[in-house]
Amino acid sequence: ISSTVSSCFFFFFQLRWGRNCLTSEAAKILIASFVVSRLDYCNGLFWGLPRFQQSRLQSVFNAAAKLLLVGWKTDHVSPLLRRLHWLRVPERIEYKICVSVFNALRGVAPSYLCELCRVDQIGGKRCTLRSAQSDAVNRLQLPLRRNRTGFGDRAFSSAGPSCWNSLPLELRTETSVGSFRKLLKTHLFNRSFNT
Repeated sequence: ISSTVSSCFFFFFQLRWGRNCLTSEAAKILIASFVVSRLDYCNGLFWGLPRFQQSRLQSVFNAAAKLLLVGWKTDHVSPLLRRLHWLRVPERIEYKICVSVFNALRGVAPSYLCELCRVDQIGGKRCTLRSAQSDAVNRLQLPLRRNRTGFGDRAFSSAGPSCWNSLPLELRTETSVGSFRKLLKTHLFNRSFNT
């Protein structure tokens, strides 16, 4: 995290001097290429980090939004993030995990992730009633695996089902990858900005 944050701020320092010569679109492409891509790379590993570590990553997004939209240092960043339609760091992490679970459920992810994502039957038991089985399939709940230590809850086997089960039913029953990504981003964006 320290390395990522420092390299992003070094890029901001370089870009700040030439920002007035760039169009908004060119600045957006540069920030997406050199900053956002670094922050999103393997960010699913940041699930369960302490809040102060997430706030360090969020400070990079805040600085990127201010640089991109030519905001003042004292400007409130929420309206800028809303204008750019950027998710905050916790929601970006949750987005990455939910997309990984979606791919694992569809069999597109690596086999070791697919093994961790199997739809739960009612209460973890196999029921013989057709109504109970169809209810379990409609809910698409994944079994939660709890660990003895707090660090174990950061593993994909715990984080994936936890994020997936918190999604609304219409998202969990979506079949198209493009539609799922779009609806998921909208859901997380609305939750993040209370819209």
